[in-house]
Amino acid sequence: MTPLLLTLGMSTAMAAPVAGGAQVAVYPSTIDLLSSWFAGEVYQLDYAELGAEYSCWDELGIRDFNLTIPLETVQVQLQDYSLQVRVDFDTIHGEDMEVYGLDEDYFDLCPEFDSELYYVTVTDPVFEATLHPQIIDGELELEVLGTPGVTGDLDMDINWWPDDLVLAFYEDTIFETLGETAREQIPALVAEAFDQDMLSGTYDDYAIQATLVDTEVTPEALWTGADLSSSWLGEASCEPEAMTGAGREPQLDLSDSAGSSMAVGLTEYQLNSIMRELMADGFFCFDDSRMDLVYEAVAELFDPNIAGLQASASLLEAPLMLVETAGAEAIFEGISLEVRGTVQGEELTLLAMEADLSAVADLGVDPTLAALTLSLHELQLNMLSLDAEHLLSDSPDAQEHLEDFLEGWVVDWVEEQVQGIALFAAQYHLFGTYLRLDRVLYEPGGVAIYASLYDEDDPAVDLEPPDTTAWVEETLPDQAAARLAWSGSDDRSSALAYAWRQDGGGWSSWSTDTELLWEELSPGQHQLQVQARDGWLNVDASPASVSFELDAPAVELVPERSCGCTSTGRGGWAWPALLLAALLARRRQR
Repeated sequence: MTPLLLTLGMSTAMAAPVAGGAQVAVYPSTIDLLSSWFAGEVYQLDYAELGAEYSCWDELGIRDFNLTIPLETVQVQLQDYSLQVRVDFDTIHGEDMEVYGLDEDYFDLCPEFDSELYYVTVTDPVFEATLHPQIIDGELELEVLGTPGVTGDLDMDINWWPDDLVLAFYEDTIFETLGETAREQIPALVAEAFDQDMLSGTYDDYAIQATLVDTEVTPEALWTGADLSSSWLGEASCEPEAMTGAGREPQLDLSDSAGSSMAVGLTEYQLNSIMRELMADGFFCFDDSRMDLVYEAVAELFDPNIAGLQASASLLEAPLMLVETAGAEAIFEGISLEVRGTVQGEELTLLAMEADLSAVADLGVDPTLAALTLSLHELQLNMLSLDAEHLLSDSPDAQEHLEDFLEGWVVDWVEEQVQGIALFAAQYHLFGTYLRLDRVLYEPGGVAIYASLYDEDDPAVDLEPPDTTAWVEETLPDQAAARLAWSGSDDRSSALAYAWRQDGGGWSSWSTDTELLWEELSPGQHQLQVQARDGWLNVDASPASVSFELDAPAVELVPERSCGCTSTGRGGWAWPALLLAALLARRRQR
């Protein structure tokens, strides 16, 4: 895959010269691509009347002034502290106007007149300006330095005018109007490409809003600093207190593009601020409806005669992120987990515990899932309190199982579950351009995410969806289950991701899994649908479908618990569902 944008040779010793929780570097090749957005745009300039006092006339002017202004190319060159902008226009044209001169003095040589202006053309028009970027009221604005104007060759066809002096006035008026319009519009067009909305948006149930705070320009990049505020849009089950952020906020080194188009650096302070804002929104409170995976993990530990199992979890303190070159460490203090159930008609607290958890978290880019992913390593669990008086059956091994679960297996299980969990999409389609995340790098006090931009006409862009095939491997009547499998084919040799749904239910999350053991089946007809997706997010519009019939009745299973949850393979999984292990964790030291 060959990016549209050129690789830049840049000094790795130079740090970004802007401050802010989020620091963005937009490299020159990206400037070129963003500038190309405006090529071919056509603007219309209309004034009912342009006029001014001139020489011995009370007013000279043009009525019904109109020009069609087609942009041909926009070139932006990065310099120290400024942007050098050159705009080449195609031929500018206007027609069916009227020129006039007004004068109430009958004793001079400036007679009143009114004449037709058949057309105006400006060939080879060019606008050049030096722009200085600045942040005003949280928005990027480009100040024009000096008094640039539009140059070109002007041709007019006027029915009649008194002398060449009048003609010079009209020429100057037309060029001054073009220059003034360009000085007002061109900086706004360039700034539009770097609006803070590029950092803002809604991703799944998360909303991010950026406020620009700083900017600078060097020959290596256009730098922008912003502070991000976050919110979780889900329904909260608690109302924790909001807390301020903590952590370092250094200027991050984003100078080594390594072929990427842009980079976004997040400081330790910004990451912790996001965590605290999410906590204030109730993101780290997990009621029964968000605990699906907990039930799958702990079911074997509970007596099957316990009814009405319900679980909840929350954090008493917001997570703390510590970022070094080797990776990010997350510290979760005050994890609270409670499991309740009904025993012989009495509702009891079966398990209540508090613990601290720390972890190393690796962020990466998975090209198959086209996602920014999270993996956990080296979990450490510190048990603070445990109350399990009514837990488990009378089995002599029950207490030992519980201790193993809490001290060891949970940590290993969580690490296994949170390997390459997709957090956010790694590809976005913006203004006819594809933005794709490339890599993630760490440095003391922050993390940098690099991305490349591709024009949608770039041959590297894949627009062809894959095809999907699914089949039944075997039915298992004695187990009330069936084993199914699937595969996909694509026009390019890349790995595929898959989503599936069972009996018309909701679609699962995207995964690289290619088989499913479908359990707890009732007798009768069942259907599985599977669709493939390639690394460019092209989805098979005609999912594969396989139907089968399970003739034998299902065997008796463990009595259903009224947990209020569902389990459809991976479909019920959301990466933060288990607060006991949390988001960012570390394998337990043995």
